[in-house]
Amino acid sequence: MSLLFNRKQGYLLTGAILLILFFADVASAYGEPNLIELNKGIGSTLYNFLGAGWIPLFTVITYIGSGYVSYPLTGALILYLLVRKNYWIAALLAYNLIGVRQINHLLKSIFEVARPELEPLVHASYYSFPSGHSMNSMAFFGLLAFLLSRYISRSKAQSAWIWTSAAILIFLIGLSRVYLGVHFPLDVLGGFAAGGAWLLLSICIHSFLPLKERSIHMKRSMDDES
Repeated sequence: MSLLFNRKQGYLLTGAILLILFFADVASAYGEPNLIELNKGIGSTLYNFLGAGWIPLFTVITYIGSGYVSYPLTGALILYLLVRKNYWIAALLAYNLIGVRQINHLLKSIFEVARPELEPLVHASYYSFPSGHSMNSMAFFGLLAFLLSRYISRSKAQSAWIWTSAAILIFLIGLSRVYLGVHFPLDVLGGFAAGGAWLLLSICIHSFLPLKERSIHMKRSMDDES
């Protein structure tokens, strides 16, 4: 059992490293003139293909990926977990969200990629790469899906539905940033890679939590509500 547990952590760390390497590869693409031109053209092509009718929907989707949603939702979840005395899971949620947002800000300041020259359909500030919405959503909604599938789901079908829903939402948030003219596709791709690496690290940290916190205590807290 111990060997399996350690192997799982190894898989998570390996996956995180691979995503970091992929992120570095995406970042290096900004030095390729041909890729830069393609990167710039995809956003306007996407908007022209879909038309202006999708603006209201994508504006809502991009809002879901903002801190205006993730911070209050995380705060509510942390408060609930503290009341139920699930202190470690509450700390993990706080670490995951605050950490990924700080790292995103650091990466933006390192690469200093200017935002698209297109007229943006929503307000956006600071640098473009990697996309904060994409990176933060991957880490936040990804961890939320992990916790829901582990502690709430009663079947593999429910877990599959949770993960599929999270994946679709995360993808649409990234797509909305390109459609609304505030990010290049490479920004979103880099955000997904960096956010995915942070997500795997958070899940790996979860595996180090006290066994009672990771299994019995959390499930009992959820069962008490039914």
